[in-house]
Amino acid sequence: MKHEQTIASSEQEMLKVLLQRGAMVKPVLLCHPEVKEITKEIQKWRKKQKPFLNISTSVSPHQYRLYQIPEKEGEDLAKLYKTLVPKVYIADGHHRCSTGEKLLNLQGNKKDKNYSLILAALFPFDQLDILDYNRVVQLPYNLKLTRFMADISYVCDIKSINKPTKPKRKHDFSMCIQDHWYMLRWKDEVLKKYKKLPAVLDAHVLNAEILKGILGIEDPRSDNRIDYIPGDLGPEQVEEKARLSDHHIGFCVYPVQFDELVKVSDSGGTLPPKSTWFEPRMVNGFIVKAY
Repeated sequence: MKHEQTIASSEQEMLKVLLQRGAMVKPVLLCHPEVKEITKEIQKWRKKQKPFLNISTSVSPHQYRLYQIPEKEGEDLAKLYKTLVPKVYIADGHHRCSTGEKLLNLQGNKKDKNYSLILAALFPFDQLDILDYNRVVQLPYNLKLTRFMADISYVCDIKSINKPTKPKRKHDFSMCIQDHWYMLRWKDEVLKKYKKLPAVLDAHVLNAEILKGILGIEDPRSDNRIDYIPGDLGPEQVEEKARLSDHHIGFCVYPVQFDELVKVSDSGGTLPPKSTWFEPRMVNGFIVKAY
């Protein structure tokens, strides 16, 4: 089950890459609640065998090891997944999945390549961390910063802070304007508008109340005024991007929690685009699927 909307430009870029390379060069990351029987079985084979692929890379702090399970035992493990994991959630790879779907639809009756199969890796929730995914937004040039601050004061309580900081609790978010930082918290009357949603996500409220309500950004999927900053880069990277001009502002949001991801996805909804950054992440080229 997918949990997050995609970015239109990223879909087009992914489509171009897949067609050029004729391959998916990174698995879709799927996650699910931990199942002790599966964890026990995987740990057993990790102890029995040495990895047949063991690499490290300068672009990632993680060590990557790949173990091979014999075919018969692999079939037994697959049966455990089929029996005990009724659904999985896309953690990383929404654009690869949506692009594969587009390729499958464009293919029609011509089936020279099987785009119905994707390369995927499954992880239990307890082996992953969800980090924040932050934003830098360009203000309209006719909007004065004093006017903007006055507008957001109607939806947020604002407090000045003296350094780049991420929020430490839900419904707080930090904002950088030039080299000034503020901690903001949604007003209670604003949050009440969203209480019927499966989960009240700060990224969703930010999109609705500030990006759309104040800045007129109707579709965060396609608007090029928004630049997304992965949470592993820290608030300093948000500040660097925000200092591109007097009309760029940065927002750091509180990370989505696993129970919120599940509630939204199970209800049939989707998170706003670029709501989650999962760690650890596989690097490109570690495992490849050719089409």
